[in-house]
Amino acid sequence: MKRFFITLCLLFFTFAAFAEKITMLSFNMGGKSRTVPQVAQMILDSRADVAFLQEIWVKAPQNKALREMTTLLGESEWDFAVTSSYMLTEITTVGEETYKSGNNGQNNAIIYNRKKLSLTDLADEIGFTRFSGEFLFDKNHVQLVRLSLQTAPEKQIVAINVHLPYTDKAHRARDLATLERLYARYKLRFGVIIAGDFNYQRKILTTRNFDFVDGTERWFSDRNYGIATTISTKGEGYVLFANDYDHFVFSPKITVIEEMHRALSAGREKHCPRIQFGQTVYTSSTEFRKEVSDHVPIVMAVEM
Repeated sequence: MKRFFITLCLLFFTFAAFAEKITMLSFNMGGKSRTVPQVAQMILDSRADVAFLQEIWVKAPQNKALREMTTLLGESEWDFAVTSSYMLTEITTVGEETYKSGNNGQNNAIIYNRKKLSLTDLADEIGFTRFSGEFLFDKNHVQLVRLSLQTAPEKQIVAINVHLPYTDKAHRARDLATLERLYARYKLRFGVIIAGDFNYQRKILTTRNFDFVDGTERWFSDRNYGIATTISTKGEGYVLFANDYDHFVFSPKITVIEEMHRALSAGREKHCPRIQFGQTVYTSSTEFRKEVSDHVPIVMAVEM
């Protein structure tokens, strides 16, 4: 019995030794490439291991902004996957459904620290590169990847980087239903995390077919409950957080170590006096939207 107990303890500590904290960041860059140095610094400041970026301006095959970002982060340690080679460049009809096209400023990208993680892009497996199969999205810029620990490759999670339509309510609802089915396809075998700009309030997502939608009132709550992540377009002389559109959705196999929070300094009220992004301070909504984005970055840490 004693030997059995010792064996169990050894197995537990062996497993625990391989468990690593993985910090994830998500940010809609607003289609601007000039903010690359700021975003790279923010990734470093937040100690993120992987960053899910939406609306990053890149053009295949150069993907210049992403190459600049990995150079700033340390190109020997960082790499990326991007949708630029397969995003829809013209309106496409499949059966009775029409799918809108995107442009160079609407790509999704995942940047990761390859000293800690390896990445397998599942775009071919799921049909994204051919725009075929059962998981079709507007613009075809949703990403699906598998992340594995370098120190324990058997420890894997499936990650989805998403940006749902904003101006088209019907297409947004259709894409959300497709995302639910994609999530369901993998969640029984893997821990699954979806990060990105959903263009839905958190309270809407909690009524859908997802298990967990991260966010807590302890962090920068707005009156809708949850975390406001978009900046008001009303041109105030102060900073106003308007909507909680940016989220982490995750399955029961995911162990969250640190709940979602903003990866920058700001007041903890809805009407905030400033936003500090890296070393730069912005004192109004107008200034931040003009110089950076209408979104702010979010961070969450999980165990792998």
